[in-house]
Amino acid sequence: MRPDTPGSAWLAVAFGLSVLVPTACFGAEPSPAKLLGPLRDQSAIDGCAWYASSDRVGKGYMFLAEYDQSRILMNIDGLDTDLKRTSARGHLKKLGSVLTNVYRSNKGAVVYATYRTTWLCPTDGTHESCEVTRFKVSFEAVTGNRRQIVHTTGEAGC
Repeated sequence: MRPDTPGSAWLAVAFGLSVLVPTACFGAEPSPAKLLGPLRDQSAIDGCAWYASSDRVGKGYMFLAEYDQSRILMNIDGLDTDLKRTSARGHLKKLGSVLTNVYRSNKGAVVYATYRTTWLCPTDGTHESCEVTRFKVSFEAVTGNRRQIVHTTGEAGC
């Protein structure tokens, strides 16, 4: 075909779009992106609380919550973000037990957290004032079409 043939230009454009558009525009899965980071205010919550940190995310806590989870903070998209727990299932009362919480921000971010107990205070009477539970936790943060999963450790207690 000659370059000035009307069909040749259309064919070139159609072929180019068929290769580029599906991958660039129509992806249905959230893209992996760094959503979570260390909290800017590391002392926003102190005393009896929930704490979690991950070297993969950065230095310091990435999750802080009042012991009763009346206030919950995570750094999402570079901002310390208040979250509300919208559901909870399970407990952390035995080694290996699982607690699953869902948290939401006012701006639509959703964080799914799955905790698994790794350590409880000894019950042999040697640590009477112990009030700590340690856990492994997976946080999955989703906002818009972006998603990040972080596997880390933390503790709850006084």
